[in-house]
Amino acid sequence: MKFKSVTITFLLFSFLISAAQESEAWKLLKDEDGIQVYSKPDIYSDMKIIKAETVAKTTLSTLIALIRDAENHQNWVFNCTHAEILELIDSTDWYYYAQTDAPWPVSDRDVVTKVTFYQDKDTKTVTFKSTGVPDYIPQKPGYIRIPETESYWIFEPLDNRKINIIFKLKINLGGSIPQWLTNMVIAKGPYNTIRNMLFEIEKPRYKYAYCEFIEE
Repeated sequence: MKFKSVTITFLLFSFLISAAQESEAWKLLKDEDGIQVYSKPDIYSDMKIIKAETVAKTTLSTLIALIRDAENHQNWVFNCTHAEILELIDSTDWYYYAQTDAPWPVSDRDVVTKVTFYQDKDTKTVTFKSTGVPDYIPQKPGYIRIPETESYWIFEPLDNRKINIIFKLKINLGGSIPQWLTNMVIAKGPYNTIRNMLFEIEKPRYKYAYCEFIEE
């Protein structure tokens, strides 16, 4: 399968947004096990942007196979209890649904996003962009639908078969959220997700994966 062409308009818009966001300073929240977690204010809303980053010796195919295997997300994504692809538009776009366990007495959350996947032909960097589409399916009993979210998985190839792994998240959890839970989501969630990812990619089903539609 071939990638869809990324339009100049999309690239220009993404560049301008990225440049504006990067002009704000990142605050280091956690640095442990080679994983760094940062936060900074979002210049367009009252939310914070979270970034978690690490370097791993792996392949783009391995990481892509892991991200695309939605039904296994509950084994490594922080507090995820269920995940699935609702609609596969094509090889680069799909609608995704996930449920998240929240500590009592806070209600569990669920989220619906549209995922777009592309690779830069020059740098070989792979990006998964997820944007919230809360009204794509009806509300489910027992869950509060996350009203607004945007996240990125960015995989930047380095020398010696290493990949710089970056996860960025901006999220409004919806409902009434105590400050301690907000703080947990900000630092603990992204850190644990990447830490779990590093264990998961060593499993044979991912470690030896091959994606014919990307360039390593």
